Amino acid sequence: MKTAIAVFAKTPDLSPIKTRLAAGIGKERAKEFYLLSLKVAEELNQQVREQSNHEVTPYWALAEKEGADLPLWSAFDTLWTGDGGLGKRMHTVSAGLLMEHDQVLLIGTDIPQLTPEILLEAIEQLKASPESCVIGPSLDGGFYLIGSSHPIPEEVWTNVTYSRADTLEQFLGKMADFGIPYSFLKELGDVDEYQDLKALHEILSQDQNRALPGQQKLYEWMKSKSPLIP
Repeated sequence: MKTAIAVFAKTPDLSPIKTRLAAGIGKERAKEFYLLSLKVAEELNQQVREQSNHEVTPYWALAEKEGADLPLWSAFDTLWTGDGGLGKRMHTVSAGLLMEHDQVLLIGTDIPQLTPEILLEAIEQLKASPESCVIGPSLDGGFYLIGSSHPIPEEVWTNVTYSRADTLEQFLGKMADFGIPYSFLKELGDVDEYQDLKALHEILSQDQNRALPGQQKLYEWMKSKSPLIP
């Protein structure tokens, strides 16, 4: 069974990155955090690909056409998300990849505590219930992962207001309109603002022995910038 994981990302210097985080720690440090998080996402997906006997194919889903050939994205194939709002772009990527894969997971780069086990659990949930979607809920009311084996109607994606405390509630309501069942993964907190750094720091400190090298490096970076931690 072929699975695609699309990591939604932006190319530094071509698009604004981590703007809310930058408001708290400055643009340069926010960029450092973002690049470290990209490395975590790369290692995470490489490990999942290996553990799945290469049944998983990761992609960078980029906001910009012109950044696709940069060395930053050399680890995986790239695809352009297309124009439009976030909902439209997620629909474009998910529907397009489902034409070539049995199931598709969409994730972002702002959950650097994400583990291979969670992604593999999402894949197994879809295998067990291919008619359902699998969702990773975020503490802020959104979601950090969504996966499916069948195209989700575009209206579900686009009739939702994102980056709100009720984003997931809206999304589930739209899915209910189409009778689409779903299951949940572990709830996680993403890093959008300065205040989110403390929770991430605590999580990464709990089990450094099992952490990916990129997660260890991110943790050490956060320790070295201790005044940044709320």
